[in-house]
Amino acid sequence: MNTVFVLCTPDPASSNVGGQLKKLGGFEKEASAGGKELFASRDAMIVSIDSIHIHREGLDDEIERDFGLRPDRLVFMSTHRSATNTPAITFHPIGNYGEARLGGMPCEAVPSCPELMTGLLLSMQAKEHDGYQVTYEATHHGPHLRTPALFAEIGSDENAWRDEEAGGRLAAVLLSMSESEGVNAIGIGGGHYCSRFKEIAQKRKINFGHFIPNHSLPSIDEKVASMIAERSPGTAHYVIHEDRKNMDGIERVAGLMEAAGLRRLDHQSAELR
Repeated sequence: MNTVFVLCTPDPASSNVGGQLKKLGGFEKEASAGGKELFASRDAMIVSIDSIHIHREGLDDEIERDFGLRPDRLVFMSTHRSATNTPAITFHPIGNYGEARLGGMPCEAVPSCPELMTGLLLSMQAKEHDGYQVTYEATHHGPHLRTPALFAEIGSDENAWRDEEAGGRLAAVLLSMSESEGVNAIGIGGGHYCSRFKEIAQKRKINFGHFIPNHSLPSIDEKVASMIAERSPGTAHYVIHEDRKNMDGIERVAGLMEAAGLRRLDHQSAELR
């Protein structure tokens, strides 16, 4: 697998984790082009960019054009922000189900990396992390890409972004590139931090790619559902978060996923319904 880590120099957490990644992985500079720098090690590459990553639409195509390298997947290192400033390390897929307020394109999701994203989350969860919550986040923001990608973030304030110990732990997990075994699925329902789906991933061999949280349910129509299914590599199933307040919306979207060819997976028994 040709993995490219994206280091965004204006982003403090990205610079922190990327710096630790260079040290741990023995990356050396190989080339510069178009405001980007390419660093390589035996197993992976880092591309450093000088502008905010969520707005770098088509970065995968740029990398191929400027370095003759087509990534199989991209991992963006990034800051995480939250209103509560809770220390957190998060992993999430990329895209927009409605408007594109933070980069990307409206109603367009980027192909996800279910096995890698879940493997990274489980590996990170297994480490000592001094008060940092480790969790998924639902699909959100840009950039728009054709290549499977995910964000790995540290938050939620300046101290966390520059925490070199946390950055080193995350960098070590990223370098392991652990992939989780099991069935790939889309998660439907629940909140932005997908806590129920994290529990399911920990207890069952289910790898999550894209998530459709409660607040995004109204944005999902037949076309968007089909697009999400198509951009969830190796995924033929979905899992619902059974939330009484939102069951009508959840079941409506589940029906659209059935129409797109996905089947419901009962996470309690890990069997198809």
